[in-house]
Amino acid sequence: MEYRQKNDTLTGLLNEYQGLILENSELKKELSVNSLNVKNLQNDLKIKDIEINEAKGILAQSNKKYTEKFEFLEQKATIDILNITAKLDLEKERALIATEKEYQNKLQISNEQYNTKVKELLDQLTIKN
Repeated sequence: MEYRQKNDTLTGLLNEYQGLILENSELKKELSVNSLNVKNLQNDLKIKDIEINEAKGILAQSNKKYTEKFEFLEQKATIDILNITAKLDLEKERALIATEKEYQNKLQISNEQYNTKVKELLDQLTIKN
């Protein structure tokens, strides 16, 4: 009986040990699968990091390109404004000169008419005297 009890105890321990071996084997398989998943996720992360760095490079190039283009257009607009301002100033000056010339012509005509009138009056006075 004592041997039977010891045998039952050893059989129970053996069964428990075999269950633990099976559980250990399953945990090793699960650990292996999880390790593989971690490696795959790390690889995916590296790929995403590369893609992000490439996108940052493209973005930096685009920003530089558009900044240069903006600065060029800004300079061109400034030059265009200066040219238009100069052209308008020149047109204004021409209009002013044309107006002065017109008034000088009118003044000259007026002076000639006045001189003619004065001469006529002088001639009339000279004839009367």
